[in-house]
Amino acid sequence: MTDRLQLSLSVPFVYRETTTRSGGQELSSILETEKKVDDSDLGDIALGVSYRLFPETPTRPDIVWNTSVIAPTGRDPYGIDFLEDPLNTNLQFPEELPTGSGLWGVQTGLSFLKTLDPAILFGSISWRHYLKDSFDDLGSNPEAAPSPGDVQLGDQYQFSLGIAFALNERTSLSTSFTQRFIDTTEISRPGFGAQAIVGSDATTGTFDVGVTYAMTDRLSVVSNLGMGLTNDASDYAFALKFPYRF
Repeated sequence: MTDRLQLSLSVPFVYRETTTRSGGQELSSILETEKKVDDSDLGDIALGVSYRLFPETPTRPDIVWNTSVIAPTGRDPYGIDFLEDPLNTNLQFPEELPTGSGLWGVQTGLSFLKTLDPAILFGSISWRHYLKDSFDDLGSNPEAAPSPGDVQLGDQYQFSLGIAFALNERTSLSTSFTQRFIDTTEISRPGFGAQAIVGSDATTGTFDVGVTYAMTDRLSVVSNLGMGLTNDASDYAFALKFPYRF
């Protein structure tokens, strides 16, 4: 919009794949059964605003304040049925995979950028909060009656550090590290108080490698491969973005 103010709209399309394994096939503790589930759908759309607080100087990085609102447009993870493998009753797997949180969220933070020719150093810190909401069914048993309740996702705190190099006038290569801390999720069912979900808190760390190519002065292609470094992180995640400046 201006040199200091920018609007952004993120419309993600998510593909997920998960593999569940369990021993017990043919009543044997050695033989394992494996079930792979994959799914794709629209993710959570986000509308953001960025405002440059301080421009870069020889002794100070460029500092930008970012805030965004996340809409629950993706498939929520609540009430997804878990099915039983007919060959191994010990193995239960989800019928489908979520592509969103199911809740409205807000995120705010700061990003930093410092040019040290030929390199560019960058980093960010952010905080995300989700609003509590009610759902008709929080259960996972397809044969049980619906179990309604409220969900309050834990807050998320994140920081990242990285470096980028320009390969030519249109192409740049970047590497970065991202650390995220996720607080415990709580659910509330009618007649009961808030209950913390054991194991819902997490610490994720990822190492990212990305390539950005400017197709035109307005359109770019950004590819990124993230590799999980902690038990709570995904093994890998690939993202392909097409930022367009109006």
